[in-house]
Amino acid sequence: MIAAIVCVAACVYLFKEMKQAKEDVDGLKMVQTKMMQHMMTPPPQPRPYGMPVAPPSTQQPPKEAVVTETTASEPEEIVEEK
Repeated sequence: MIAAIVCVAACVYLFKEMKQAKEDVDGLKMVQTKMMQHMMTPPPQPRPYGMPVAPPSTQQPPKEAVVTETTASEPEEIVEEK
């Protein structure tokens, strides 16, 4: 009987330790991923002296058209200009 209680307690303890180890490994994965992303980004290319800098784009993206639909319960109003 005592052996069964000790085994259950040991299993609970090992489960908690494994959970903690998994969290530590996940944290290391995140650090490694961030380092790889940092290392993969190319450094900015230097411009030759006297080369003009391109002005920032002021063109806005085109707006999407808004389509409104009328339903059978909403009568359409026709307004005639005189």
